Amino acid sequence: MALEAKSLPKTSGWYRLSDHKGAPLAYGLFDKGSDLAFRVFSVGTPKDPVLDVSNRLSRALDLRKALPSEGTTGFRWVHGEGDLLPGLIIDVFGGTAVIQFDGLNLSRVWDLDTITERVLSLLPSLDRVVLKPQSGKGEARLVAGTGDQQ
Repeated sequence: MALEAKSLPKTSGWYRLSDHKGAPLAYGLFDKGSDLAFRVFSVGTPKDPVLDVSNRLSRALDLRKALPSEGTTGFRWVHGEGDLLPGLIIDVFGGTAVIQFDGLNLSRVWDLDTITERVLSLLPSLDRVVLKPQSGKGEARLVAGTGDQQ
């Protein structure tokens, strides 16, 4: 399926994708100017996207709960589309969670505060959360916690 230029939104954001007759197909992220213009979050329209994100973060952590151990303290918690969280990557290094958005404008679309709050509630052992921009697009910044960004 191709997205028609005349029907594209003017800004990046969360949108419903419909067929040529207007029937809803999917709900997801439109990333204006990206090669991956639309990333599917759900088929149809979700009843509560915020709850879905929270549940998907929990499910992703449950899948990897055996990874943090005495010998292994770093792991990828969220694998974007693989965890049904398109364009969202979260890595954990000891007491630091590093959030990254894989898309030109996704940092403006995803709600960083909500994600950070949920990350800290699911892994209370974390000392800090850092936002890392896409490669070469700026400096990492501390969004929660204290101390060095490591």
